[in-house]
Amino acid sequence: MLATLFRLGLQGILYYGAFSRFTHGQYTPTFYEYQLERAPNTANTQYVPVIDVLLGSLLFSSRARHWAALFFAIAQGGGIIKLLQKGKDVTPDVGLFTVGMIVFLTSW
Repeated sequence: MLATLFRLGLQGILYYGAFSRFTHGQYTPTFYEYQLERAPNTANTQYVPVIDVLLGSLLFSSRARHWAALFFAIAQGGGIIKLLQKGKDVTPDVGLFTVGMIVFLTSW
């Protein structure tokens, strides 16, 4: 039951993030500001919402769930390292990393 809640929470975060990027923060200005602080709009970040939707959708599949959660956690971990090097606050990022790891560990 708790594992399902974490998975649904992670899916919600991924879809919310994709929606925020696709709409350029028109409906989610605060979250979009957070996203831009983490990864400013560049040619590379145009694929971020597509990857978010893909990972969120893969979390529905019991076969692919652990790999999607692991990829999410690794990406978050890499982002945390970059933010720490810049001296920024990583509290929300550590929370997201933790949720990703919980989903990964409970989906086997």
